[in-house]
Order: sequence, then C-alpha cells, then structure tokens
Amino acid sequence: MLAALDDETRDWVQALKNKVGGPCCDTADGFPVEVDGWDMAGTVDDTSGMTQWEASNARSGYRVRLADGEWHDVPNFALIDAKTNKLGYAVVWLLPRGSLQIYCFLPRSGGLRKVPQALMAPNLQRFLAPT
Repeated sequence: MLAALDDETRDWVQALKNKVGGPCCDTADGFPVEVDGWDMAGTVDDTSGMTQWEASNARSGYRVRLADGEWHDVPNFALIDAKTNKLGYAVVWLLPRGSLQIYCFLPRSGGLRKVPQALMAPNLQRFLAPT
C-alpha cells in the first residue's frame, strides 16, 4: 500500500499505532477498504461493567467485510481516530498476516473518496471481500 504514497504520508502511516500501542504498519501491511467494504452498523458493546482488557476487546460499532464474505466487528483497541486520517480512505490491518483478525482499522475521513486503483493490488482479494 505504501509504495504510492509521498514520503510525509508514508512516514505518518508507518507511525500509526492501535490503542494498546501496537504498530499498525511497517511496509505494505495495510489493506485499503472500498467505500462499501466497511460501515458503522456493527455491534457496540456496553463496556460499563467490563475490565479495561475486556473493554479494549469489545466491539466498537465499526465493521469490515473481509475475504470470507462476512462482516467482522472492529475491536475497540484496533480503532484509530478517523479525524487523523491523512489518506481519505479506510484501511484495515490484519494480524497475523494472512488471518482475518483485525489489528488496526482507520476509518475514512471527510467526504466520499474511493481507493486509488494503484493501491488495489491483486493479492488484496485474499483478505478483502469483493464489492
């Protein structure tokens, strides 16, 4: 994903961390998500009676459709504030590579913006569901 970015934006993406301090991206670990491949229609867990650990793993309300065709809830710890998004489109990071476990999710910010075609590499189809 990062090859098509300018140096400043690439550095910003590489510095992203999830809410527990885990780095989201090193090189091309993030997968752009098309506009209809994510939404805010997921479940939001009531965290009032949870421990901090349970609350960080609770569902945030965001969800992403992955390669298995299913919607996967984004855990609270993985959610990155959309207001910080310098890309303009959503990105998901999975861990470990090749699994369907969401490690970081950066929602799209601002207006409707499709993912640039240069970033939609053929191998992304392994992870993201077709739209």
